Amino acid sequence: MRLLNTPNGLTFLRLCTAPVTAALIVGASPAHGSPYALGLFVVAGVLDKLDGVIARRWNQMTEFGAIADPIVDKIWLHTVNVALLSVGAMPLWVVATFLARDFVVAELRGASRRDGMSRAAHWLGKMKMRTQTIYTALSIAATLSQAPAWMHELAVCALVPALYFTGASLLRYLKLYAPNAQASAANVMRDSQ
Repeated sequence: MRLLNTPNGLTFLRLCTAPVTAALIVGASPAHGSPYALGLFVVAGVLDKLDGVIARRWNQMTEFGAIADPIVDKIWLHTVNVALLSVGAMPLWVVATFLARDFVVAELRGASRRDGMSRAAHWLGKMKMRTQTIYTALSIAATLSQAPAWMHELAVCALVPALYFTGASLLRYLKLYAPNAQASAANVMRDSQ
């Protein structure tokens, strides 16, 4: 399995931005926020788009990249969201909702993979990622002292589609994978007796 190529390098670079962005958010003055955190988050978002474009255009798609990219997406976004939660810029219930959805979907996909079933990412999952990323970026922007007063309201408005696609993609995965996960669990229970 070939690991070293440009898209996988960009994915790794995006992973490295997660703790740095989180540290910038947590270490920023509460009165001023961190424009560097916002800038780094936006750069990482561009890298996320770029790694996929390069992989497809230059025919550099790898099995490793197909597995690592969505995992890095989740680590990157959830790390930054937890940092925002820690400074009071994102509500606990939002962070918990995003994390719970990804945990449930990962478990369902894992059970399906063990049963030999695998599916490519669906547009609902991609929209979930995009809308959550936009909401997170606006939440970071709302912490900046120079942000206009309406920035917080814009972030709240961006939460609506993020929650919609989070729920819609979860329901799709439940519909697709839950019957197989139940069958897999029943087989494990039967085999263990």
